[in-house]
Amino acid sequence: MIKKEKDNSKEMFNLLDTMFNNINQSHKNKGTGLFFRYDIAVSIDKDDETIYSLSILLDETGHAERILQAFSYLRPKDMNKFDMEYAVILNVLTVLTETALVQWNEFSKMLNADPELQKVAKETRK
Repeated sequence: MIKKEKDNSKEMFNLLDTMFNNINQSHKNKGTGLFFRYDIAVSIDKDDETIYSLSILLDETGHAERILQAFSYLRPKDMNKFDMEYAVILNVLTVLTETALVQWNEFSKMLNADPELQKVAKETRK
């Protein structure tokens, strides 16, 4: 059973690595000077609880690396390491996707209401 859980965790890390590699390659090609990465840390708090933290970091040319967002999760006592890694990464990818969808929705509302912004959007497609 643990092999399946370990394989699932590995697949999630592979997905996350691929996603960040693709984002970074895109920014490298555009010359934006942006480099994104993630870090997962495991710690034990004062109550002997295990905390998993996934941080998304940005290294921007000319600026110090900074944390864009950090997600922390308490590992349930009955959950093993691999199931927890899987759950953390899945949750973070869900939050990132939801954030992008909500932002796209808000932008589309602005675009529909602003004729000047519509002109700019049309010009950038050319």
